[in-house]
Amino acid sequence: MEFIKMNFRDELAKVSPKLRNGADIYVWGAGYGFKHIREQYKIIHNIELELFIHAFIDNDPSKHGTEYFGKKVISPDDLEVSKSVVLVSVMNYYDKSIENQLIEMGFHWRSDCFDRVYIEWLLRRHMRTQLSKFINVHHGERCFIIGNGPSLKIDDLEYLKNEITFASNQVYYMFDTTSWRPTYYVVEDGLYMANNDLYYKATNGIKFFWAPGVFQNNNYKSENTYYFDLDFSVSFQQYPYSVDFSKNPGIFYWSSTVTYTCLQLAVLMGFKNIFLLGVDCNYPYMRKANGEVFNNKTCAHFYPDNDNTSDVGICIDFDLHNAGYKAALKYADESGIKIYNATRGGKLEVFERVNFDNLFK
Repeated sequence: MEFIKMNFRDELAKVSPKLRNGADIYVWGAGYGFKHIREQYKIIHNIELELFIHAFIDNDPSKHGTEYFGKKVISPDDLEVSKSVVLVSVMNYYDKSIENQLIEMGFHWRSDCFDRVYIEWLLRRHMRTQLSKFINVHHGERCFIIGNGPSLKIDDLEYLKNEITFASNQVYYMFDTTSWRPTYYVVEDGLYMANNDLYYKATNGIKFFWAPGVFQNNNYKSENTYYFDLDFSVSFQQYPYSVDFSKNPGIFYWSSTVTYTCLQLAVLMGFKNIFLLGVDCNYPYMRKANGEVFNNKTCAHFYPDNDNTSDVGICIDFDLHNAGYKAALKYADESGIKIYNATRGGKLEVFERVNFDNLFK
């Protein structure tokens, strides 16, 4: 799947006629605001935003004549309005003084001057465009979504070497004992992203990361990596939960488990038969809707839960997990898609169970 590098000027020119007529791009604010936005563009799209910028503007006279990210810092008085498009990078969303200053100079909001919210929106629009390339790329095929439950076995992964598979989080703990590697690797939890070196070295497949999570670690590489947004609206609900299911590129609904994101990705890609393996849905501490907490006295994963990214001490909302799985089943039934549970044991009973071994006879 070819990754198309973003041309920031071309994206902004879609809404700014001045840019289409040759205007230059300026950034108002030679400070942390631009640095923060730049980091996001570098991580998500692997571009250096300053390459598209003519100069920085700042009201602070002490900065005039200096350089920031290799570009000159100028006074607002040096701007030629007819040939300039301005991006405001200041962090304070509620300070309208710069906006008012630009309007008094003759600029028009969201035509030739834009705030940082719009700059970040451009980033996400292109991010979703990238994901749209995956729509129906596996139309009618089957895939396996691998969970990290204690039932997951090395021998099972050996069967999957020639299958299309999704895996997540710390599945790379298996890599020393099997030559199997996932086709697609998915992470939505910033805690797991903190240890990115292991799976970058071990995983050759395509990676999908929750975009805000990667900003916790600026060492990410963008090669073969795509990003998505999550809708957390269910987290504001009380039981009984109502979880949506999405096949729209770039934004998926959260249901407290990365497996739910994998299911939405698989449907986006057009898979007809989806098999879950190692999705035990069984955690050491689980909470029911009535507030009851029970200890299963079990390990949550196939690896020991003894590091700082494990679920030790976390109380999993069992009903929220199931609400997501039921939403997936409903969508699948309505769309002619089959989701099967090939997990050996576990507590997930939403999907029809099948014998994993029989799938390869």
